[in-house]
This record gives sequence, C-alpha cells and structure tokens, in this order.
Amino acid sequence: MTPHPWLHPAAFTPAARLGCDRCGGAGWVGEELRACACVGTCPRCAGAGFLAGGLELCACRVATDRVALLRAAALPRLVATGPLPGAAQAWFERFRPEDGWPWLTVAGPYAGAVVAAVARLITGVGVPTRVVPASPVPDTAPLQRLVLCVGAEGLGPVEARRLLRRCAEEGRVLVLSCEAPPLAADGPGLERSLGEDVALELWERGEVVGEGS
Repeated sequence: MTPHPWLHPAAFTPAARLGCDRCGGAGWVGEELRACACVGTCPRCAGAGFLAGGLELCACRVATDRVALLRAAALPRLVATGPLPGAAQAWFERFRPEDGWPWLTVAGPYAGAVVAAVARLITGVGVPTRVVPASPVPDTAPLQRLVLCVGAEGLGPVEARRLLRRCAEEGRVLVLSCEAPPLAADGPGLERSLGEDVALELWERGEVVGEGS
C-alpha cells in the first residue's frame, strides 16, 4: 500500500517499518491517520523524540507533530479532481510560514486538489491551519496561520469582506478555492457572488491562479 496522499514525506516516521503493506512505510493509516501497527521504538532517538542531547527534534517527533496539526485542521474530505494549475502548485511548494502573501485565489473546480495541497503543506512545513466553510456561522474562534476557504463564492459579500479584513489585520494567509476568478475577462467572475468591491480587492491584493487568470 502507498502512503496516504495527503502526507508529505516529512511526516513519515522513521519508527515505521520500511515496505509495510498497511502504511507504505509512512507509519500512519486510515482517514484518521492512526499510528500503524508496524510503528515501534524509533531507531534514531530510542523513543526520546530528541537528538543531540535534547537540542534537536528527531524526525519521529516532527512527523508526530505534523500529523497532529493535520488532524487538528479537520480538512474536508473532498475528492481531488485532477492536478492544480501549475502556478497554484508552485505557490504551495514554495510557501513557508514566515512568508507574507496576503491570500491566494484558486479559481475553477479545484477544491479537492486545494485541500490535498494544503494537507501536504501542513505535513511538509508544519503550518497551523483553520478551515472556513463556504457558509460560515459567525464565531470568534482565532484564525490560524493559514486559513482555507473552500467554495469562496458561497460566502457572500459581507462574510467575504469580513474574512479578508480579519486575515489582513491579523497577518494570516488566506487560500480561497472558487469556481470563477475575480473580474473574469470572459463572462461573470467572482463579483457576481461576492460583489465588485470584494472581487477587486482579491484581484489587487491576491495572487490569482487557475481558470481565467
């Protein structure tokens, strides 16, 4: 069996058995990403979780922490419908927590692929992530470093403006997946559902990739 497609190799634990037919050597199985039965005492740190006299995290501890972040994100289980546009994939591959891009708009039917890319980003770099549903219930929960909104056109102009403002004020990175780019050159764009002001802000301050960009 191959490792879960959401897992970046940085989340593979050295405590797993290479070639395991249940986890593919990653050490995690199932949608819940439980520790595989093959996982034993880490051969690098003898189970301590640290190396170099406690100064360095062992890969087994890093893997455990990354998978815990992925579980905490509670990403929606969407089916990936093909690969992301090249520019979007490049964005995910180069993103680091200290980077300051305000948000990324992925246009077109890419919600499942966006979720998979975010999952690999979490387990590859360790970015705490919050998922915002397309029709959110107002809450005061703190945003995480990376905010994912799937189906952004379902927010409506008021909620979209509020989310953009919060992310800008709190220095969060916002990733939106939607069916149409803002201010599409051909046909109605994101302004149809979010309003022209929000669409213009996305166009001016965001990095838009995908169909129509």
